[in-house]
Amino acid sequence: MVYLEYQACLDHMHPQKPRFDRGQESWVFSRALRLEKGATVVVVGMPCDTLVKTLLFGLSYGKSDSRLVFHRSSTDDHYERHVKMLCAEAGYSATVVFSDVGALEENSVSAVFFDPHVARPAYTSVLAEQLGLAARNHALYALTPNAALTPEIETFWHDEIAPTLRDVSRFFSLCFGYKGFDLKKFDKMVYAIIPVHNRLKYTRQVLHDLMAQTAVQHLKICVVDDGSTDGTGEAISSEYPDVKMIRGNGNLYWTGAVALAVETLMPSLADDDYFLLVNNDSCLPETTIESLLSEAYTPRTCVVPIAVEGIEATACGWAEDSAPILNNIDAINGTSIMGNRRFGLRTFYGRCSLFPARAVKDAGNFDPKSFPHYHGDSDFGYRTSKAGYQVIATSKVAISVIENTQTTGLHASFFDGPQSLSSVLHYLTSIKSIDNYKYLWRYLSLYNKRYRIRIFRTLMWKVIRQYAPFHYVRGLMASKK
Repeated sequence: MVYLEYQACLDHMHPQKPRFDRGQESWVFSRALRLEKGATVVVVGMPCDTLVKTLLFGLSYGKSDSRLVFHRSSTDDHYERHVKMLCAEAGYSATVVFSDVGALEENSVSAVFFDPHVARPAYTSVLAEQLGLAARNHALYALTPNAALTPEIETFWHDEIAPTLRDVSRFFSLCFGYKGFDLKKFDKMVYAIIPVHNRLKYTRQVLHDLMAQTAVQHLKICVVDDGSTDGTGEAISSEYPDVKMIRGNGNLYWTGAVALAVETLMPSLADDDYFLLVNNDSCLPETTIESLLSEAYTPRTCVVPIAVEGIEATACGWAEDSAPILNNIDAINGTSIMGNRRFGLRTFYGRCSLFPARAVKDAGNFDPKSFPHYHGDSDFGYRTSKAGYQVIATSKVAISVIENTQTTGLHASFFDGPQSLSSVLHYLTSIKSIDNYKYLWRYLSLYNKRYRIRIFRTLMWKVIRQYAPFHYVRGLMASKK
């Protein structure tokens, strides 16, 4: 998706230019695209012209007020003329500065692109301080993980930078420098939204899990009680007086409840604060929020944990380059959920998802009119991806999910055995059905238009064949085999 956006940008701005190869260029473009407006970007070293122009394309794409700083420790007119030529070829008209990186203010840099292979000995004086600072601020993008040409830079790279590398790109040798997350220095707030309808037992459990979080001092909780008849609203208000309660009439459903909470809370949130969606059928380890925050290393990152049902990994979003609907993170990667790994997603599910408040401004609120219950979370996740946000799943923490008829929806028991015609029709038309034909078709038309007929036909047949006569015939045919 990023690559297609990258090529569309190039075609729009420079239709006469040949297309660059997938790989480093696409990766650099996606990093530049996710930077905020007004970003100060530093280039240390002299990457190849193609990579520099790709970076310029990314910064030009909706970021006309960005500031690009090319490091130089001494006068080099040829270097300056060459960079200006590249800027002209890329159509980059924003501010370009040639300066000693060491003179920049400590927290003014949004990202540093560093090429140690061509870094000169004169750069060594700024590396330890400035590149270390960039790594600590999760803003260092190194264009190679290999040793540099000078002994000083090679020592610095292996002793200071290499041990901090967090993620190695699939594209050649690009790496991302990362220095960890310090909860004590975190000064933002996380607003947890829990949409509920009855199921008081589960709501109490998830509130207990949230109150036990290591990041509880940064947490505020909002429960949306959509017309519960089991005393949920009264019980939670009495037992958890600090929890904000929003009452619905029973017709909000999941997406409507979340949209109402977001609309209510947004005026009190800063752009750098976070929303955390939590379903009350999720069980959260005490480090869940801290772990998700530690993975949100830029202000434009959405993070979800691996979700586990029993001993199996269940889907937590739609993975990159995979067919929708049938996605399972564990199966796609062919590994266990153990270890500390990150997976790129195209969108995410709402059972436990962390995203910045600013994403609502950029992508819009949840849409209960289009998707009142199911698909509302994935629809929002897709829109955040299209708005330039990175969506990832992390195995740094795994939540468990209670999957049964009471907590999950109609599909938890529908496929257990033969169904009557009325049950089949109810399953295809109920708002609480994940296979509601109207909302499923709408969803596939928006996000998988190319294969929507094939996927829709497959899923509809999966439902219809549960009709008792078809179910029995299939059983007889299977027994004869």
